[in-house]
Formats: sequence, C-alpha cells, structure tokens
Amino acid sequence: MESGFKHVEPKTYEKKLYIVKGKRYPRVWTKEISANSLNEGDVFILDLGMKLYFWPGTECNVNEKVKGMEVLFNIKNGERGSLAKHYYPREDAEADVEFWAELGGKPDKINPAVPDDNVQDGASEDADTKYALYKVSNETGKLEMNEITERPLIKDHLDTNDTFILELNNLIYVWIGKKANTEEKKMGMLYAKDFIQQKGKPANTRITRLPEFGEDTHFKSFFNGFYPMIKQDFSKAKNLDPNALATGEKEVEKMANK
Repeated sequence: MESGFKHVEPKTYEKKLYIVKGKRYPRVWTKEISANSLNEGDVFILDLGMKLYFWPGTECNVNEKVKGMEVLFNIKNGERGSLAKHYYPREDAEADVEFWAELGGKPDKINPAVPDDNVQDGASEDADTKYALYKVSNETGKLEMNEITERPLIKDHLDTNDTFILELNNLIYVWIGKKANTEEKKMGMLYAKDFIQQKGKPANTRITRLPEFGEDTHFKSFFNGFYPMIKQDFSKAKNLDPNALATGEKEVEKMANK
C-alpha cells in the first residue's frame, strides 16, 4: 500500500569543467573533463552540482581570477540556492585529492600556460575558445541575421525586441527577447540548427533556448553587466555554508590578491 507522501528524486546536475580565459575581458567555456585540459595560465572550475572546485593556474591573471570567482558564486548562489559548497584544491589537501580524482588522476606535471591572444575578441586560433554573437531581427521589414562584432559584449547588446544567437564551439544559445515576434523566435532556432551543418559542428551539438530573464550563468559570463559581483553583498544570501571562510566580495579580493 502506497503512502500519501510523494517521493521526490534529488536533482541531478551535469558534470562540467569550465575554463576562464582572457586578458582584459575573460570569457568562459566548457572543456573535456580531463586532467589534460588544465594548464597553469588559466582558471578552471569543476562543477559537480553541489560541489564546486576553483583551481587557478599559477600564471593566470587577476582578471581571470575575478571572473572565475564571479562565475563560481553565481552558480552557487543563483543556480544552486546557496546550498552548494565550494573548495580550493590548491589550498586544501583533501579537496585536491577529490578534484584530481574526478579528472582521472593528477598528472606528474601540469600543462604550461597557453597564450590568451585574441581570446577576448572571440577570434582565438583554438576552436574551443571561439565565440560569436548574431542578432536575428525583422525590424527593417525584412528578416536579417547580422553578427555583433563590438567587443566586449555587454548586456545591452541583447535587445528585448529581437532574438540573438551566441555560437560556441560545442554549444549554441538562442536568446529570445521578451518582445521578440513569432518570426524572430522561429528563425532564431532554425538558424542555430543550420549552423551545425554549415559550420561543420558535431551532429550532437547542443542548442539551448533561453528566454529573456531565464539566462544561465554560462551564458551571462559572455556579457559584461549581468552581475557586477564585486558590488554585491553576499552576506545577505540565505543558507550559505556556515563552514566557508568567506563569501562574495571578501573572498574575491582575497583570491585576486594571491
């Protein structure tokens, strides 16, 4: 006989490894979950759902550290309800063992730093760190898709009246403005699907539809202005890990100054 209580399965999260890379305006991409993906010149975040690991390369720059912390805390507080715990493997021996175990084992030597040339412009020679933004609009009376080439990308590039496509190597985001019309919404998705064949992407390349105000942390990381984290007061957040040494602004400052 079944009880009157409804069984709720715990939420599952896709395991991801992020790289934070760039000189003045670092951006964030996903990498293969492998120890070989890491190098000493960038910041890496391993996302295990309710555990987040922050790993800065010894030669990463301060902007990469700040951007990485921004992403870390927005995943933790924005997407995980402040319930996830975060760790620093390079400062915590136990976390270090867990971190490398998830990546298949710690190598004898970490890969050397990789230059940040053209990364912030989206024009890197490395396909994994390229990106482009396109606007899909019929505001002129004719449907057109035009690339937004201005850098850095900012939140204000996203017009609520239109649809936008953020193209990454292994992921395509279709952002739907709240006031976008039916044609713009439909064609935004169709253009994204066409990119897979036209640009020789893997057939299983993911297309993620994002309504305005429903953006995830990864998408937001490509645009300045979504969350100026340094100015936020994370001390007001609820359910923060009581064992954490610090959160938000103080922790960013601490990491940036190392």
